[in-house]
Parts: sequence; structure tokens; C-alpha cells
Amino acid sequence: MTFLNMLVFTNFFCLEAIQQQLTYHLEADLLMISRQYHNVLRKNKQVYLISVMERNTMPEIHLNIHYNATKFLHIIMDYLADMISVIARGLA
Repeated sequence: MTFLNMLVFTNFFCLEAIQQQLTYHLEADLLMISRQYHNVLRKNKQVYLISVMERNTMPEIHLNIHYNATKFLHIIMDYLADMISVIARGLA
């Protein structure tokens, strides 16, 4: 594993940390997830720039960064699915 790959792999977010901070208050949770995502972007700005500039010579870094971005999308999708199921149980 190259240094940049290790950086991409280790310097992103911790899913468990996000899950521990969930309050199931929609606005607060989405704001927290959004802030976490933007903190990751800000913290890893140079790695993102390298991945874009070198995506043809080092595609694995660019793919890893894209994979990490999709993790946030899945967190939000899972969260919303949980919220829908809680609401559905309350209406039943």
C-alpha cells in the first residue's frame, strides 16, 4: 500500500464516531453529518487535489477517495431508512 493510499484510507472519517453522535433529530443529525463531511474535505484538501490531478497515473487513489465519499451517501441513506421505519412503526 502506497503512502497516499494509506493517507486516504486512514485520514477519513470514522463511521462509528458518526453513529455514536446520532440523536435521531433530523435537522441536528444531517447538520452533524454535513459538518463531518466538510471537515474531511477540508482536512484532506491536498490529497483530493492530488487525486484529481493524478487520476490517470494513480487511479486507485482517485477511486479510494470516491469510495469514501460514497460512504457518506450510504450513511445518510441508512439514516433516512431508519427514520422512515421508526415513523412507520409509530403510525401502525
